[in-house]
Amino acid sequence: HEQNPMIGFLFSLETISCQSSGGKHVDWFYQVKSSRGFAGFYLDTTSRSAFKSVPDLNNINNPVSVTLTDLYQSNKYFVTMFNDDTPTGKGGSQFAHQKGVIAYDLESKTGIYLQHSTPKWPPMLSSGYSYTNDDYGQHFFCVNIDQAQLEVIGHALYVSRPLVYENTFDMNWLSQKAPSLHRAISGSYEKTPTATKQSLKSRAGQVFDMFYKNKQASIDIWGELIAPQKKANMLVETWLRDKKAQPFCDGYKVQMVGTVRFLGSQWNEGSDHSKWGVSEQGSFICTSDINFMKSQEERGGTAVCLDDSSVGGAFKNAIVSLDPDLTCQ
Repeated sequence: HEQNPMIGFLFSLETISCQSSGGKHVDWFYQVKSSRGFAGFYLDTTSRSAFKSVPDLNNINNPVSVTLTDLYQSNKYFVTMFNDDTPTGKGGSQFAHQKGVIAYDLESKTGIYLQHSTPKWPPMLSSGYSYTNDDYGQHFFCVNIDQAQLEVIGHALYVSRPLVYENTFDMNWLSQKAPSLHRAISGSYEKTPTATKQSLKSRAGQVFDMFYKNKQASIDIWGELIAPQKKANMLVETWLRDKKAQPFCDGYKVQMVGTVRFLGSQWNEGSDHSKWGVSEQGSFICTSDINFMKSQEERGGTAVCLDDSSVGGAFKNAIVSLDPDLTCQ
């Protein structure tokens, strides 16, 4: 019998997606980089409850490399990149402490949002793709999006005010379809103190909580936004360079992780630049732009949280010990 020609057409239309190391399309993934070298620890929709080892981050077959390389090899995609520490230099503290990539394909109406913690990365599109940052732990969170989510993410960015260093979006198209993202990329931002959340939905329908705040809100994103909204005590692993940092011990507790171990690789928070937190029970996981530091209250930024005890449990199982100076007695 004859095959419906439409079916072939649907599958031949190339979509932008988060990809596993084998190039398999996945709806979302999390990856953590080891504190030394490029080792990657990874989980996605198909293997939620345990991290697995993947090719190194500087290897073309690493999930992050596979996902992003396409953007450098074709100019058909809309791409925007932001980082408080761009490949060409640092931005001032008026900008969000925030790193990420949004890519969108007009033809297939598909896109990705990548939130990460690596300074001076990804490279400009004209420089070609590479990953060369071997020191410190980092995190990467990738999620597939459709057109509607451009506006959701756009509103978070309009509030947080990231430093955009690369943009190939058609700005006329964007002003019609995702006006908040258009405003954020253009450099306008919300000046009223704002700290809030909204739902971010993956293409397959997975709902995430997206928390965001601006500099003017002057709050700790973990202790004063996420924990109270999620009504949960939290354990947070972030970069720590702050003598003034204090745990949150009244109301919902937020305590700092001291040491983590992923598949036998162990390191402490002093050599970890990733930013993630779990509920004490491991019922949800959040990845963020913002460190658990007093000075970061004065920076804009975001966090994306997933209610999933398998994924939350995998991150919680990586916690070896808490930081004795940043725990509640």
